[in-house]
Amino acid sequence: MLSTDRRSCLSVYVCVCVYVCQSVLSTTAFGLGAKYFAFYEIEGIGVQWDNISVSPVEDDEYSLELVLLMMVFDALFYGLLTWYIENVHPGNSVSGITLYYYITLHLVTRLYRRTSRHGQGYR
Repeated sequence: MLSTDRRSCLSVYVCVCVYVCQSVLSTTAFGLGAKYFAFYEIEGIGVQWDNISVSPVEDDEYSLELVLLMMVFDALFYGLLTWYIENVHPGNSVSGITLYYYITLHLVTRLYRRTSRHGQGYR
């Protein structure tokens, strides 16, 4: 573990929830990963599978494992966001769907299921 004196020279203590919120931006997550990777190298032990979930900084809950999990979350989140935007605004030659299309589709299918259970629709 890095001592408190060395840690204060390297960075200021920040709550783990702040690091998680910052890690939603993939470049920030990558930068924090590089920083924590460097902390392991400064200690001289390096990153290994048995210490990836342990923070190299004393009294810190954020670790390289959480960095990797946030990078996977970022990839999934940005992939879903890209898929949604491509469906709403596909380009110049094709008309897109409305912004609230998936919400209305969900509501219509719920309404259809509800009415089909009772045998008759609304009159």
